[in-house]
Amino acid sequence: MKVLEFKKGEIMRKIIILSLTVLWIFFIFYNSMQDAQSSSEVSSKFTNFFNELIQFFNIKIRYDILSKIIRKLAHVFEYFVLGIFLFNSLIIYFKKHIYFYTFTVAIFIAIIDEIIQLFSSGRFGSIFDVLIDGIGIVLGLFCCYFTRKIVAKKKSKTILNI
Repeated sequence: MKVLEFKKGEIMRKIIILSLTVLWIFFIFYNSMQDAQSSSEVSSKFTNFFNELIQFFNIKIRYDILSKIIRKLAHVFEYFVLGIFLFNSLIIYFKKHIYFYTFTVAIFIAIIDEIIQLFSSGRFGSIFDVLIDGIGIVLGLFCCYFTRKIVAKKKSKTILNI
């Protein structure tokens, strides 16, 4: 019975991570489909929040520069999360070269993301944004790598203590 319960739990975990990955990709593409005005309105909310936050600490940054930083950090964050989700989805199917496969698929998604923007009113695609997305992917993969190392180390200690 326990073997069956384990498999049910494992299957559910796989379904959840695959679902989160697909939903996150849709979220990225949804953001790309927003016209320039809608995208700008969302960015302005975040920029205003961080502008007030840094003013509280008496830090001065021009609003237009802060806005640009916030927009680029949004790319890094979106693809950082994608890298983690995609890694955990692809590792179900691939055991070797998982980092390469994850990076390749994620960069392909970033390219599609920029192509989608070409068809959104007032927006444009940018190879520079794909490079920034790549930074987020690499950071996400570093996170996965170090998490796996820590978990493996804890497992080996547990096995040695038994």
